[in-house]
Amino acid sequence: MSTVPVSLCGVFPVGPENFLCAVLLWEERRRFLPIWLSPVGGTQLLGRIGEWEPARPDTHNLLLDVIEQSTTGVAAIELTSYYNGVYLAQVTMEDGAEFDCRPTDALVLSLMLDMPIEVEEEVLNQASLWLNAEDASDYFDIQFDSDIADGTGNGADSSSNSASGDKQADLDFENLMRELGVEEEDLGFGSTGDTQDENGEEEP
Repeated sequence: MSTVPVSLCGVFPVGPENFLCAVLLWEERRRFLPIWLSPVGGTQLLGRIGEWEPARPDTHNLLLDVIEQSTTGVAAIELTSYYNGVYLAQVTMEDGAEFDCRPTDALVLSLMLDMPIEVEEEVLNQASLWLNAEDASDYFDIQFDSDIADGTGNGADSSSNSASGDKQADLDFENLMRELGVEEEDLGFGSTGDTQDENGEEEP
């Protein structure tokens, strides 16, 4: 299977409960990959994005030291599979050894090593979605040109009856909201359903 490099847009608190969601961008198709994070993992990733460093080495610092001092290095950091809202990640070493890990740890490690995070194309096709510029800005504070392609090579048709000008985009956005535990009537991001974090555990 082929992998595609993606970029980390950020970690965003969602709803009154402030559940944390990492959003990755598939630049080539302008599609987004949302990943629920556990409270601890999400906070750690937020800290690393803000270039926070602990006073004493934490688990990620220890892991980085082991990699740099005892191995030939990391060859790839990937999200390899997706099932029922849970992603699996993998770190592949230069010597071919492979290690499973949580998405949070993969993202933190990619930041610390200044390496791209890659995603299996099958995972992107299965779990990514397209957001119009307004929704991306309103819900995730992500800014981009409203005239970008809709992920299929066609610009959104403003004359369409759909909210975004693209029916598939609307369906994608609706599916995202439901994955985040938000129903159509809860436009203020009130949580009405169960969600799972990256460990496959239901959020309270």
